[in-house]
Amino acid sequence: DWVQSNKSFRFEVHVSNLSDVELGALLWLLDLLPDQQGNTVYFHRLGGGKPLGFGSVALQVEWEQTELGKGQDWATYYNGLDEDKAPATDLSKVKERIEEFKKAVKKAYGGNRFEDVPFIAAFLR
Repeated sequence: DWVQSNKSFRFEVHVSNLSDVELGALLWLLDLLPDQQGNTVYFHRLGGGKPLGFGSVALQVEWEQTELGKGQDWATYYNGLDEDKAPATDLSKVKERIEEFKKAVKKAYGGNRFEDVPFIAAFLR
């Protein structure tokens, strides 16, 4: 539906069967950080009207509400009658997955820096 400019909205992303590198790519895209002054620098294009300038959104992950775990973590959660909460998100593991993605891209496309890989540089512009 139509979202007015400068409005906030929430949505959930459910994923399964992603490799560590694929998960790292998704987490990198969802967690692009603001610049040092706190200004949003990167926007994602969602929805219709993109040629007209519509659909630019800044994303921010609410890590404290994120439930991210491996299959075995979820199996333990669903099999345990005494478990009262889903697997906690380990932010160090999040950073590891993002680094795995960056390393895989550098290895596949060459270059010294992740940000210099052509499609990454184009996206960041």
